[in-house]
Amino acid sequence: VVPLLNGLKLTARPLRWLRLGLLQAVTLPGAGQPYTLALLGRALFELPNGSNVGVLLAQRQSLERSADRNLVVGVDGALRGRGNLLLTGFAMVSLTGAGARPTAEAAGGPGTGQSGEFADKPAPGVGAELSWRGLLLRPQLRYAYYHPQLRADLGFLRRVGIHEAV
Repeated sequence: VVPLLNGLKLTARPLRWLRLGLLQAVTLPGAGQPYTLALLGRALFELPNGSNVGVLLAQRQSLERSADRNLVVGVDGALRGRGNLLLTGFAMVSLTGAGARPTAEAAGGPGTGQSGEFADKPAPGVGAELSWRGLLLRPQLRYAYYHPQLRADLGFLRRVGIHEAV
C-alpha cells in the first residue's frame, strides 16, 4: 500500500484527431521512500485509416532528494496499410539520477540502481513489429532492444539488456 497525499487525472479530446491525458500523484513517505511526485503525460494523434502516433512522458521525482529521479520520454505509433498489413513501433529513452534508489529495494529485494558512469546518461529502448492480419494466418516479424540501464520506474519492463527478434 502506497500512502497518497494527492492526485489528479485529466483527459481531453480537444480535436477529433487528438487525445490528451495527464496523471499526477504525490505520495507520502513510507517504507523507506520519501515524498515522491509521479507525473505521466500522453498525447495521441489519430491519422487516417486507423493509424496513429503518440508521445509519452513519465517522471518520478523525490521531493526530498533532487538526484533521486527517473524520466522516460518516448514515441510510438501504428501504421495500417492497405489490406491486412500492420506496422507498429516505439522508441524511448530514460534518464535516471545518481541518487535514484534501486527499483527492487523498496519491495525488499536487492535491486540495482543507477550510479557512476550510468547516472544521468540516456538509456534507449526501441522496437518494431510488422504483422499480417489474415483470417487463418497471422505471421509476425518483431524486433526490440532494451539498453541494460533502461529504467522506467512508472512503467513495466520485464527485461533489459536484450535484443529480441521473433
